[in-house]
Amino acid sequence: MANNLKESKGVLSQKEIMTGIRCPVCHQLMRQNEIGVEIAFRHARKPGEPKRERIVKHTKNCKAA
Repeated sequence: MANNLKESKGVLSQKEIMTGIRCPVCHQLMRQNEIGVEIAFRHARKPGEPKRERIVKHTKNCKAA
């Protein structure tokens, strides 16, 4: 079968790739598959700032949660 896709060797899966982003809750480095984004409303904000804020946090394996 000449048209089959070849498996790429040496490519890491998402759960193995560490990012430079730290969890604001437990301050651990997060893997790509653990990053979740929560949209929260800001209550105390200055004029010109957005009403909502993105919070990056662990989706799992967070020791503090």
